[in-house]
This record gives sequence, C-alpha cells and structure tokens, in this order.
Amino acid sequence: EDNQIAQKEEIKRSLEIDAFKETNKARYKLSNSIGSIHVFFLTLPSSLDLYFKDPKVYKFDRIEIIMKIRSQMENLLKSLENFIVTIENNEIALIGYHHYRLFITFRIEDIIKK
Repeated sequence: EDNQIAQKEEIKRSLEIDAFKETNKARYKLSNSIGSIHVFFLTLPSSLDLYFKDPKVYKFDRIEIIMKIRSQMENLLKSLENFIVTIENNEIALIGYHHYRLFITFRIEDIIKK
C-alpha cells in the first residue's frame, strides 16, 4: 500500500509539473500580448506628434492605426482565451490558478470595455 501511495504521489507531482509548464507557456504568451499592446499605445502619441510637426515626412493613416489596434486586441483576446483554456484543462492539477485566471479575465475584460 505504501508503494501505491508513493506511485500516486509521483503521478500527481508529474501532472502538476506538466500543468505548470503548459500554464507558464500560456501565461508567457498572454504577457507578451499585453506588452505588445502596451508598447503600441505608448508609442502612438509620439507618432501622432511627429505627424503634427511634419505631415509631409510622417504619414498619418487613420485606417492603418485602427487596423493595428484591432489586430492588437485580437491577439490579446486569443492569448487570453488560450490562457483560460490551459488553466481550465489543468485545473485539477493547479487548483490555485483558478483565482488567478478569474482575476486576469476580469481585468482584461474591464480594459477592453474602456
């Protein structure tokens, strides 16, 4: 019986490690998407400033900017969806991540609404 308990613990530990690796990959992709959209919006005012200073040199294309924003939002939502699915798939092994998933989901939904 001690051998069975040890085997169960080893299997559980192995599942936790695999789940943690998968969750970390999804978290990294989500963080990357957040960072990418953050950089885009940080650089947007300086790009607009360049246009106002010299419109002949820097072209202002409203449609292109809107397309970039939509693309960034789409990437963010895909990363969030991947993160949520990964945590839900591994929820038994990583029950502690459930609250983390809820927190991130609600925060990103709030940001998107703004």
